[in-house]
Amino acid sequence: DWNRTWYTANPDLTQCFQNTVLVWVPCVYLWLLVPFYCVHLYCHDRGRIQMSCLCTVKMVLGFLLASFGFVEFFYILLERSQDIEHHMVFLLSPIMRSITVILALCIIQLERIRGCRSSVFLFLFWVLSVVCSLVPLRAKIQLAIDEGIASDIVRYLAFFSYFSIQLAQLFLCCFADQPPQGKPILEKNPCPIEDASFLSKILFWWFTGLVVKGYRTPLEAEDLWTLREEDTSHKIISDLQQDWTAECAKLQKQQKALASGATLGSRLPDQAQLFRKLQKEQSSGFFLLRTLARKFGPYFLTGTLCILFHDAFMFAIPQVLSLLLAFMRDGDAPLWKGYFYATLMFLLSCLQSLFNHQYMYTCFTVGMRVKTAVMGLVYRKSLVVNSSARRTCTVGEIVNLVSADTQKLMDFVVYFNAVWLAPIEIALCLFFLWQHLGPSALAGIATVILIFPLNGFIAKKRSKLQEIQMKFMDGRIRLMNEILNGIKILKFYAWEKAFLEQVLGYREKELKALKKSQILYSISIASFNSSSFL
Repeated sequence: DWNRTWYTANPDLTQCFQNTVLVWVPCVYLWLLVPFYCVHLYCHDRGRIQMSCLCTVKMVLGFLLASFGFVEFFYILLERSQDIEHHMVFLLSPIMRSITVILALCIIQLERIRGCRSSVFLFLFWVLSVVCSLVPLRAKIQLAIDEGIASDIVRYLAFFSYFSIQLAQLFLCCFADQPPQGKPILEKNPCPIEDASFLSKILFWWFTGLVVKGYRTPLEAEDLWTLREEDTSHKIISDLQQDWTAECAKLQKQQKALASGATLGSRLPDQAQLFRKLQKEQSSGFFLLRTLARKFGPYFLTGTLCILFHDAFMFAIPQVLSLLLAFMRDGDAPLWKGYFYATLMFLLSCLQSLFNHQYMYTCFTVGMRVKTAVMGLVYRKSLVVNSSARRTCTVGEIVNLVSADTQKLMDFVVYFNAVWLAPIEIALCLFFLWQHLGPSALAGIATVILIFPLNGFIAKKRSKLQEIQMKFMDGRIRLMNEILNGIKILKFYAWEKAFLEQVLGYREKELKALKKSQILYSISIASFNSSSFL
């Protein structure tokens, strides 16, 4: 009923809505997603957790919540027997709530058996439950103020106790349980993210200790935490090496099958085309990219999901701001709408920041793992490469692969989503600008379009300068390798100065190209930052 909910100075939801939708939303969420969550727990067994005080308190409070529903059900039955009419929904809702709470208790025990120390699934369930209970809570408080609490003291006390226990369950979900039994602690200074709860992870609260310690005293190497097992080079490289070996074996099998099927002078056109395609994909690094995507793709996709939510909230904030400005222009608008819009803007900004930082954390973690994996593969390959292949590449090129090119891969992972998201964001911005400004928005569009060719030219120029810089770097490293190999002869003939001048010459040319590239980069950044102002 919009006249009662929105177009009024004292908004409220109908009793029908409060006793159906607000009760059913958390229940439907839990029942719909619990099969998928059980499959997830079944596939990720981390060991059994012993019954702790935290788990015991959760179970006791859960049984209390379930008992409230059953007591309310029998209380309504008692009133119906005394000819007090109640709709059937008043009977169904408490039972549905209680059965759902019992299901949540079963999930708590299943998580304990499978070693899940902090539950995102149940945290969201309790958040939904508390949020959906806020409207009835406000209605109960308003009714108690108007009519007095003595009019129906049993229902008031029951509801306030139920809401308090829900808040307590939500509070307990903010903490992580103890580690699974039998799990050895091998690290001297383990990373606290292992013991952090879901809320601590999304707010980066686990990192606070190091910040406080760095504020009080200068940090030393001993203060830093040891890497998690999934971030260690041994784990990353060994896992990727296994996948890469399987990919190479599959490729060799395909090539042998094509070669064996081709007789002298009678190769089929389709086979020849497929063979050329395989050679092209192998030379372009397609198979390596596919292996990396299979290994690190799922975690990267969670970051992509975060940036989609971030963009949705980013575009929602200006729309809410427009509504707030319209409220300020309307002198007859009720005051509560202003508070509602301001609170909504604050919550959207908080969620936007939260998802943005989760995206950056995820992408930098994936980028670091990709960089570590490729560096390990290149290093292992350099140890076993045969003499004929060694002639095709110098030590300088291998060093460049490990130092410069792997960093490019990391940057690619971090900024890849901008390639397809930027056009969508620009289109949406221009659409909203056109709605607000009309034809005047074309001036801003023209400014952006004029800046595009400048950035394109700078990017192309920087790419050429980078090739030149890499060429000089290869030459310098090759020369340094020759100097170190023949250092005795160099010292014997006193050629240090001559070779030093050659090395410095390469270095000077390299620095000159790097300086030009950085100047162009500064111009590009300046034009990018000034484009929104212009």
